[in-house]
Amino acid sequence: MNDEATSGRDLVHRETTGAATRVILAVAGCFTLLAPWELLIRPGVNPFQWGMAPFWAISFGALSVGVPCFLGAVFGPSRTLHFDAGRRELIDRGAISTGLAWARTHAFADLGPIVVAENDWSDGPSTWVVELTVAGRKRPLRVVDLPTKAGAEAVAADLERLLRD
Repeated sequence: MNDEATSGRDLVHRETTGAATRVILAVAGCFTLLAPWELLIRPGVNPFQWGMAPFWAISFGALSVGVPCFLGAVFGPSRTLHFDAGRRELIDRGAISTGLAWARTHAFADLGPIVVAENDWSDGPSTWVVELTVAGRKRPLRVVDLPTKAGAEAVAADLERLLRD
């Protein structure tokens, strides 16, 4: 992805799929291949019989989870939010490792209030997300997810200052 030179007032937030995440997704995706192997291929019987229908359903269920995991590992999506103070717009760029990229642009005038919300996870510590409402979107745009409330509030304050100027 081509990064533009940014002025000192611009804010840029990048999210990438790291190597550890890719490995975990790939292992999870490959693990789901065990269900079709153990239920349809390994027994050595013709899998195209009516009695094998439940095993086909189980195999399709496993693959419906595994294939997206494997694709996420292979393509590794990334996202960049660039708040361009000079042009007074938000540029939301996304890309996958094959070179397919997309971008959406929103004028600062279309951006609504900034919200700092807590994600209270059941299996780990809470995180704090900075969200921004955008005209024409049903859901708020997630800017960044941080482990501390102070960090999220600092990002929200920087963003508020940039949008007001």
